[in-house]
Amino acid sequence: MSVNQMTEMIGEGMHFGSHGKSHFFFSSLSKEDQEIEIKSSIKFLESLYHEKFLLTMCYPYGDYNNDTLSLLEKYDFKLGLTTSPRVYEKTDNLLLIPRLDTNDYYPKNKP
Repeated sequence: MSVNQMTEMIGEGMHFGSHGKSHFFFSSLSKEDQEIEIKSSIKFLESLYHEKFLLTMCYPYGDYNNDTLSLLEKYDFKLGLTTSPRVYEKTDNLLLIPRLDTNDYYPKNKP
């Protein structure tokens, strides 16, 4: 997908969030390297948006650690999506939102 396509999608209401810059497992990186990944992704997103936007993170491979969470708070990320397969509850930390994949559902009428 090109930057022009992404810009067009944003203009139509699509949201793009961060996934890091290089798609590393965050927990395999030092806090300093995680910060480089996060700051680089913010810089890229800022180049796409021409107004204030909501910072969100979809953790690569669902992987994060306490350093990741503290950095997201530092840079004012509002949401973080995990790969934890369960329904969101109002008491969940907004940086640790679970989600359900279509593979988590079984058809009602199995063939």
